[in-house]
Amino acid sequence: MRLTRHTDYALRLLMLLAAEPEALHTIDEAARRYRISRHHLMKVTQTLIKAGFVDGARGRGGGLRLHGPAASINLGAVVRATDLRLESAFARGTQRVPRRAGPLFAR
Repeated sequence: MRLTRHTDYALRLLMLLAAEPEALHTIDEAARRYRISRHHLMKVTQTLIKAGFVDGARGRGGGLRLHGPAASINLGAVVRATDLRLESAFARGTQRVPRRAGPLFAR
């Protein structure tokens, strides 16, 4: 399976936050550390906050930290929350396919 950049950056950010759980990390710091776009990392952070994996505090003295213990994070849930391609694939899988009348292949 090939991950999107959005998912890749989300996993990197979560690993950083898990490795140093006591510290508050800024988006700028993480972007410099991983040499990735600050703008893209802001989008990733918004996704992780909305999904409940990360807590963010704005303003001076603010930053990011994990919402709970690192051991409670399910990687599959992170991938599903951050990879929009999977969301559309799961949505297709829930729709009922109409049955055909007659044989599948005509002779």
